[in-house]
Amino acid sequence: MENKELEKMKPFFTDTSITFDRLERNINNHPVVIFHSDYYESYYYLKCRSLYDSEGNFKTVFKGEVEIAAKKQGLLTKDSLIDTTQIYKISEKDMEKVFNKKNTLFLNTDFFNVNEIIQIYDKLQNNFKEVPPFISLSHITVNETSNEVKAKTLYSHKDLLDIEKIHNLKDNRLKKEILDLRNKEEKTLFEIKDINAGLRHSKDLFLIRLDNIKRNEKLFKTDYLDFITKNNINIKEYNLAQQNEIIRGFEEGLSKNEVLIYTDVKFQSPQMRQIIEGIKNKINIFLYLDPNLSWKEMREIRENLEEKKKLELEQESEEDFGMTM
Repeated sequence: MENKELEKMKPFFTDTSITFDRLERNINNHPVVIFHSDYYESYYYLKCRSLYDSEGNFKTVFKGEVEIAAKKQGLLTKDSLIDTTQIYKISEKDMEKVFNKKNTLFLNTDFFNVNEIIQIYDKLQNNFKEVPPFISLSHITVNETSNEVKAKTLYSHKDLLDIEKIHNLKDNRLKKEILDLRNKEEKTLFEIKDINAGLRHSKDLFLIRLDNIKRNEKLFKTDYLDFITKNNINIKEYNLAQQNEIIRGFEEGLSKNEVLIYTDVKFQSPQMRQIIEGIKNKINIFLYLDPNLSWKEMREIRENLEEKKKLELEQESEEDFGMTM
């Protein structure tokens, strides 16, 4: 999903359900991305369900669930529960098939608030600290021909599997296979460690970002508000990730004119990041200032330009040294 970043900590909408229980049965909850891995080229997400049943009564809250207050608009207009014990993995390619980018309900959905996000990260970290990790990991795939969505539980803590209702012999066999075989796969156990590290990194970035905003609030408000007012920028046209990159430009010392270069709403946040890096490294960013390029293509061009600049500087330095001999 190179030209559209799927935002984190915000419930999203899919044309086909991509949430399943630990016995690989579809449950049709709202997914919520927690982080993206460049190494695995995959998104990792949690599931979110209503706090109330069809009669308005409170549902049973399980260990590891975080209560999310109802939002003013979007997918979660009622109190909900997000489950930090069940983590899903889906490839970028498969997410592209099921994610409805133009769904207005998703576009207007509110993000979780700061306290809720911190609670989610803290619960996730506590789950990974338990021995064995108090989580399950499900791999979601989409069939290339039929577009059928399937789940495979790669790992699950026994207590979490015990929550799932056994309906038949097939369920019993699957539960035994997960506990006796899949839970011991070295590749999966290694990936679980990577997920834990990725979550810690995501939380650190979030807290640093939050701290920077608080510390620079006065300066930011003056520069940012003056910037969007004078340049007639309708900030509501940008998603939160794009707004963050505009803010980041000011935080990283770019001038207002430099920030203005990448405020075309067609640039998604990963593309904006490549432009910011190019400006900071003083290369000719206009050679890849094209929203039709993916962020990876932009990164490749930027890195090539930076390498070329480095070689030119080294050559100039050698020539200067030769003249002084």
